[in-house]
Amino acid sequence: MKKNIIIYGLRKSLVDKLKNNFNVSLWIEPNRDSSLGLELLNENPYLAYDLIDPQDLILLPEDLYHEMYSRYVNSISRQFSFVDGMEPLEPYFSYHLAICSSILTKNNPDIVLFANNPHEGIDVILSCLVKFLNIHSIYLTQSLFDSGFYASQTPDYKQLILSSSTLKSKYNSNINLFYMKNNVSFSFKMLNIFIKKFFKLYKYIHLTKFANRYLKFKNQLIFLKHNKWNNNSLRFTLPESYVYFPLHLQPEMTTSCLGKSFSNQLVAINKLRKILPEYISIVLKENPKQNYKQRNKYFYKFLDHMPNTKFAPISMASKSLIDKSICVATISGTAGYEALVADKPCILFGSSWYEKFEGVFNASLISDFKEIQSFRFSERHLNNDWENHTQFLHLGYIDTEYIKGHGKTLDEKVDMVTYKSLLKLLNNLSNN
Repeated sequence: MKKNIIIYGLRKSLVDKLKNNFNVSLWIEPNRDSSLGLELLNENPYLAYDLIDPQDLILLPEDLYHEMYSRYVNSISRQFSFVDGMEPLEPYFSYHLAICSSILTKNNPDIVLFANNPHEGIDVILSCLVKFLNIHSIYLTQSLFDSGFYASQTPDYKQLILSSSTLKSKYNSNINLFYMKNNVSFSFKMLNIFIKKFFKLYKYIHLTKFANRYLKFKNQLIFLKHNKWNNNSLRFTLPESYVYFPLHLQPEMTTSCLGKSFSNQLVAINKLRKILPEYISIVLKENPKQNYKQRNKYFYKFLDHMPNTKFAPISMASKSLIDKSICVATISGTAGYEALVADKPCILFGSSWYEKFEGVFNASLISDFKEIQSFRFSERHLNNDWENHTQFLHLGYIDTEYIKGHGKTLDEKVDMVTYKSLLKLLNNLSNN
């Protein structure tokens, strides 16, 4: 008998192939035009009202309910740009909880497959319920390196699943951070969105929608007033001894999901300040793509009162800041790996794919900063770490954006390689 699976995300061509081997009882597809589309379920869950049966509602322990709600609020803020406060989110949370309860009760899945770590809203609830009900789950994330993706039993990198076929890839210090580049296609995409919105100005006549958009505009102005992108850029000088902490774009998976107890960067920076001796500075740099979300004036006021902590101008190259630092601190970002490439230790607050590499220190386990200051890398440390790391890389592409970013084209060959990797993963999990 075919195993019953629910798939959250993933492209249609892969789902169609998996239907030959499994009973895909539900596919929540990444398509706004579908009532089960990811963005529609998050931004307008009422379009999925047919899924709900009140009798299916799963009753949760109080502590799990509050933990789930907290994680949900952190994640869903990226969808609701107009929200100023937490009150409007509880009805959405209740509705999403009802949807997820009915999805799991009605479909009774053996496995739930997530095409990314949960960080969008409803997937956070679905993931928590899957764990609570002891349903098998797999979480996929694309690797920065060509033709490889990760599969984990948990929504982080703590329990990565070994690959059955070793990815034949040699260590390369250069990683393609294509998503950080403001390329021409991205600019055209933004222009296209603006044009579409311009021709829907009639929507602004609605008083509530006008107020929402005014609030969004107001918050952005406040952010631009208080942000530290270029403050004192002409007078900025690097401290003699410092730890570099590049701020993450928020809200995003790197903090909302992978940050764990340090999803709030202010908590992480405060922890870092306590780890470091007073004479060692913290140098921050704002993310170039950051907007007002999770960056109100109190964010910067908090940092203004942090001793021996300063902002580097946005124009300053991260590589230069890394090279001259004692070490790099990050929640889960690639700056940590860039530090290792430069033979600099990394203080990691959350979970990341390189977390078991030599030179990575778990922020929660550091008792004395002297252990980092006295640390020395072994010879060829990255080559050895990479050799061990490739055993967790599965062949294929889960995220189509990475196919384009790596200069490749989505075709049947790419799909077939990815499908075979997914099939092995699901079969192995089914047999356990």
